[in-house]
This record gives sequence, structure tokens and C-alpha cells, in this order.
Amino acid sequence: MKITKDKENLIVSIPLKQKIYNPYDEREDQGECENIVGVIAGDDEQGFYSLNSLAYKDDIQLGAPLVLTYLENDEFIKLCKKLGVSIWEYSKCSECGKTIWGSFTMNDKGNICWDCEYELEKSDTPMGASQWKNHGIKYKYDEYFDVKFKK
Repeated sequence: MKITKDKENLIVSIPLKQKIYNPYDEREDQGECENIVGVIAGDDEQGFYSLNSLAYKDDIQLGAPLVLTYLENDEFIKLCKKLGVSIWEYSKCSECGKTIWGSFTMNDKGNICWDCEYELEKSDTPMGASQWKNHGIKYKYDEYFDVKFKK
């Protein structure tokens, strides 16, 4: 990374690619992978993020936000394509509309965030308890919010 300035601007130069490092691979040159990705997170957030190489498990992980943008999504997509930057678009919860950043469940309405999944399971709706009942599993929530399953 290179940081400079001119009379009116701070200029941050970030490489588009990063060297892959896998401690379990003995090759000197393990190649390169993307270093920056454009992220669209529902209506909540949009911008350029760093990427973390997880070459030891043949994966890549979203890192820290570098620059947040406030463009229309289609404008942001055009900008990413012009810059040659991949785009990751995160799903929205079909129940509450929040962006889902991590793992999620699906029902007949679509993707569901963890909070809504918990509420649906508590309420014994078709997504919740009956999902487990259909698999012959009974469940119980205790006061510490732990899920306990019994066959």
C-alpha cells in the first residue's frame, strides 16, 4: 500500500491483488488472489472492502471496509465493473429486511436472519418448530438461550 498526498487530496493506493500465503504449501510462489471487493449489503451499506486470503482452506474472507460509498446500486455495479473489482451482494432477511452478513436459514419466503429464525422457532410457526418436528426432533429453549435437541 502506498499513501501520498497532493495539495488537496490524500491518495491511498491499494493493490488489486495480494500474494497468496498458505503455510501448508511449500511452494515459494503460491500465486495471487483478489485484495479488494465491492460490497452491496442490502440498503444498509455499500463500498470497497479488503479481502483476507484463506488459501489453507481454499477460501477467501471479507475483511475491513476501506471506503464506503453512497451511490445507487446500479451506479456502484458499473463502477466496480469499470475498475475490474468483483462484487459481493449480501442477502436481506425476508422477514425483517435486515442485511444477512453471516449464515442463514431459508424458508418458503426466502432467506431468514438468525434473530428472525429464533423468533419463528419460538412461535412454533411452519418455519420454526414444525421444521424440526418434520424431522422427528423435539426442541426446548432454556432460560440461557441455548437450543437443546432431543430425538
